[in-house]
Order: sequence, then structure tokens, then C-alpha cells
Amino acid sequence: MTDLADMIADRLRSMHFRGDECGTNGPNACSNCFGPGGGMDARAVAEAVVSVVTAHTTVDTVEELDALPVDTVIRAEEVRHFASGRPHVIGKYFEKWGGDQWIDMDPADRNDGEDTVPSDLILRYYAKGGRCIVLFRPDGGES
Repeated sequence: MTDLADMIADRLRSMHFRGDECGTNGPNACSNCFGPGGGMDARAVAEAVVSVVTAHTTVDTVEELDALPVDTVIRAEEVRHFASGRPHVIGKYFEKWGGDQWIDMDPADRNDGEDTVPSDLILRYYAKGGRCIVLFRPDGGES
């Protein structure tokens, strides 16, 4: 599937849910363990997680953002890369206010949502190098 699924599967394989009593190296391997001899398939669980996480619709243009109905909720993800090449994702949530205007849903916002952000700024700044994910549509459309 993806490297994300590989990373998740590797992490799951290193986990034991019953502590020291888990016998992953012998005939007493527990059934709820992802390690060698365990009863859980780490790769299958990882692929299921990735499919759920990536199932949302992404928006790539200002026109697509403007076409979304009022009260739609999106997550704009800016992606920065460290010198090591590892990505750092900064996510901000916005709710469509109307037309091309969006309200930042940050609970620390002292303006209580009074300031709006235009669609083009979301794509140019808040989703720079990343993507906009549609999390909720009030009309029940695909998100």
C-alpha cells in the first residue's frame, strides 16, 4: 500500500498489550499481539487505518473551495520538510462562512471567529506544500 502502512505495521509489531506475560517467542503467544507468533495481522490493521485516514476528499483549487456549501469544515495542511527529509505537517481547521470566506476554527482565537480568510489564502499559505481535506459537508456530500 504505502510507506505509512509500513510504518504503522512496524510500530504495531513492536507492541505487546499484556506486558511481560506475553509469550511472543514461544508457544504461549497471546492472541491479541502483533509480534511474531501473535494472533493479529499488523499489516492488515495498518492498511485499514491508512484507508480510513485517507478516505476524505481533497480540494486543490480555489474554485473547488468556493463551490463547497456554507458550514463545510476543512483541514488545511501545510507541509514543511526538515533537513532529514522528514515531513512536518501543520494543520488548521476552517469552516465555510459564505462565498469565498472561511473562519479559522482555532479555539484559542481571541476574535471568536470574527476574522475570515479567503479561499485563495488558504491554498497559498495554510495549505502550502500540502493539501485541503474536506472533513464535513452539511449537505451530506462525499467528504
